[in-house]
Amino acid sequence: MKKPDQFQTRIMLSGNMKGGVGKSSSTLIIASELTLNYFKKIIVLDCDEQSTISKTRSMDAQLFPKWAAPYEIEKTPLKNVIQRIKELKSKNEHHFIIIDMPRITEDMNNPSISFDIVQLLAVVDFLFIPFIAETMALQTTSDFMQYVNDVKQWKDEKGYPFKYIGFHNRWKNAAENKDIPDWANHINLPLMKNHLNDSTLISRHYSSYFSLTQRKGGKEIIKPFMDELVQFLNN
Repeated sequence: MKKPDQFQTRIMLSGNMKGGVGKSSSTLIIASELTLNYFKKIIVLDCDEQSTISKTRSMDAQLFPKWAAPYEIEKTPLKNVIQRIKELKSKNEHHFIIIDMPRITEDMNNPSISFDIVQLLAVVDFLFIPFIAETMALQTTSDFMQYVNDVKQWKDEKGYPFKYIGFHNRWKNAAENKDIPDWANHINLPLMKNHLNDSTLISRHYSSYFSLTQRKGGKEIIKPFMDELVQFLNN
């Protein structure tokens, strides 16, 4: 593996304005897999007020006190995240900084909320957008994509890197999913071919210390998803 200082630290965001779509769980899965199976040096900035990721790390540390944490997790308020990113990028000690975006579902006409979203997207190299096939979640994702498309246009004009892709979280092989491709095409959201399935494995057993591929059935679900995601990062 190349040393991290041979790479330019890149910024990844697990983003959606809606809570409950799997931003925190997918952030932990991605961070753990990139570290343990793809040998990347990762730091996660937990900006979510619910602190799901930070709480998971605390529980893991209590369960496995003799184990060293495989990657760093920092609780970082949204108001401080831009400055923290600047500090980390100046050190260039990580392959990726992964940000867990907080839920932002207040009045979207509030200029300060719009500014927070745009400012965060402006510093991101890669954006992963988890969503679920529920009416409110799809509408909120559509609202979020208006910001994403505006930032994409601005970054393209400036020549700044910015790639984004959506993935269906808690996917079920049900009739409700048949309209998802048309919906995604309408809002200009490219989709991953692989999903994070609705399964006990993912909903109950994700960890900040271990790879889900080590659990029964995990390799069949997680490896195709991660292989596709890593290909997206490398292209």
